[in-house]
Amino acid sequence: MLTYMLLYVDDIVLTASSADLLHRITERLHSEFAMTDLGGTSSSAGMAVCHSTTTLVDTRANLSATDGNLVDDASQYRSLASALHYITLTCPDIAYAVQQVCLFMHDPREPHLAMIKRILRYVKGTLSTGLHISAGPVDSLIA
Repeated sequence: MLTYMLLYVDDIVLTASSADLLHRITERLHSEFAMTDLGGTSSSAGMAVCHSTTTLVDTRANLSATDGNLVDDASQYRSLASALHYITLTCPDIAYAVQQVCLFMHDPREPHLAMIKRILRYVKGTLSTGLHISAGPVDSLIA
């Protein structure tokens, strides 16, 4: 049986090799801590059929706290930025770019959202790379 628990401040992402094991662990956590189960993970960016990009950032663009219009849905921006933050655990190459968009979570603007979308397009193009976590001893690194 295998379980992965990703912790970041007050958020937990938990997965297990079986639904029964996941349920038992969740029940045990609830008995020890005051917590809310938000259900399965999801991140609806509306980019399922987007084209991928081979570069993570536009080196000519500088993000500013005041340039551009405010985004229509700041909570969606925060959700996408948080989801990307978790992805950095297995895709450390995006960590700096994700850190940059997280700087603007309090007041996100359209250029910041464009950066998130570019990161998502990059991730789509690199789905087969990353740090692959598997059971058993590690004797090679696939990159």
